Amino acid sequence: MSKYPNYRVLSSHAFYHKTINRMLLICCNMVHVSADKWKCKPGGWDKLNTEIFDPVLSAEDFPIIFNEPISEPERLTRFRSPYIDGDALHFFLDDYRFECLWNQPKKYAEKFRGMVICSPDFSQYTDWNNNLNRWNHYRKQWLGAYFQSEGAHVIPSVCWAGPESYQYCFSGIPKHSMVALSVVGCFKFSHEFSMGFDEMMMRLEPHTVLCLGEFDKVYKGNMQPHIIQYSWSFKSRSADKVNKRALIQQILPGVVA
Repeated sequence: MSKYPNYRVLSSHAFYHKTINRMLLICCNMVHVSADKWKCKPGGWDKLNTEIFDPVLSAEDFPIIFNEPISEPERLTRFRSPYIDGDALHFFLDDYRFECLWNQPKKYAEKFRGMVICSPDFSQYTDWNNNLNRWNHYRKQWLGAYFQSEGAHVIPSVCWAGPESYQYCFSGIPKHSMVALSVVGCFKFSHEFSMGFDEMMMRLEPHTVLCLGEFDKVYKGNMQPHIIQYSWSFKSRSADKVNKRALIQQILPGVVA
């Protein structure tokens, strides 16, 4: 007879089964609650942006930005600065300043609709693993193609990371189009820049190259591109078109004015 008649003493076997049943009930409730939440996926669910947009791909599997008629911008305005019709928004900045585009592409697609923008210029470096450079080129092309599909007018940005990158860094960029680039920070690497620029000109044959910075002080090759230069300063939020075509013609005779 139990010392406490109203207290129910369980055998170890019964206690074990009762505990298991309670745990199963709790797990079932957790699965039910979790399933309800998964109907609305969390913000970080699709970090690779595989479900938002299915781009047309080049032969090298990079998203294609299509050629479209765009007038020469009067100014290149950096991201997060006031935009005026006739400008082009650029991303020749530290990558962390526009990483938000990749993290929230839908949000910025709405903001950029109807605007002229350069495709986001994610960095490529000669001392990086080639896969990292390929990934940044993919992201640049994907965002450019996506924003274009949502109503933005996109000027492809071009960049490279030495001869080993030439096989992919121009993929997905249309030939005979307007392209944009920056020579800011390239003064010590004019030879490497000139080699890449010549390769870009041979592969893409752009009709116009928009350049942020002093192209004529960096380029040392023999190409005769149609360059539109835009002044740059560290504090300036926008870069005005520079009237240097006559100067460029002196340096590179035969340039189309």
